[in-house]
Amino acid sequence: MTIHNLIEAVEAQGKEKRLTRTQLAACLGISENYLYRIKAGDRRPGHKLLTAIRREFPNLKPLIWEYEESLIKN
Repeated sequence: MTIHNLIEAVEAQGKEKRLTRTQLAACLGISENYLYRIKAGDRRPGHKLLTAIRREFPNLKPLIWEYEESLIKN
């Protein structure tokens, strides 16, 4: 699981809730630019962002766990 895949899943969930990218970033407590930089691989998500994703999109918890596992293995 890459961060790019995780952020794409988050964006897909946001679209299902009919959130704009700006609204999605706001509900996660980050800027739209930061969301873009994470997806591009320029930044890594912090604990606060992963917690916000778990809170806003509980069905993505398995993807977050998979992402976290990939960090431990590397």
